[in-house]
Order: sequence, then C-alpha cells, then structure tokens
Amino acid sequence: MLASIPSALDPEMKADNGLHTFGLEVLFTPYSLNGGWKGSQQPDRWLDIWGNVMDGDFRSQITKWRAMTPDIYERDFYAQRS
Repeated sequence: MLASIPSALDPEMKADNGLHTFGLEVLFTPYSLNGGWKGSQQPDRWLDIWGNVMDGDFRSQITKWRAMTPDIYERDFYAQRS
C-alpha cells in the first residue's frame, strides 16, 4: 500500500470544505474479481487495514471516498488491463 496526502504540501489540492485529500494505492490488485469490482468490499477492507496501522480513529475522518478499480482506470485512462 502506498499512502499520500498531497494537500499537505499543496493547499490547492484541499477539498472545497478545507479538508485534506488522502490517497491510498494498493499494488498488485487483481484485474477482475469473482462477482466483479462493483459492489466489492475490497476497497473498504483496504481502508480498514490502513486505519488499523494509523493512530486515532482514521476511518471516522474519511468523509467521502471513491475506489479507482482496474476497470475504472481502463475506462477513464485508456489503460488496458492495467
């Protein structure tokens, strides 16, 4: 897992409400899952795993998030089977 908080260095990357932007990249994820990525609990599970190594109540501080799964990367960035 690679974590970043780009808004810590660049305030322009903060959300409109002034909150920080947090990114969590999970390497070597499978391209597809049984049952598909839509509705999968994997991204939520990864946030839980990261939250377990952080101090404080990390998960309660996440107010809005989205999962960029392999199929979304392929669709949005034309990155076939990436």
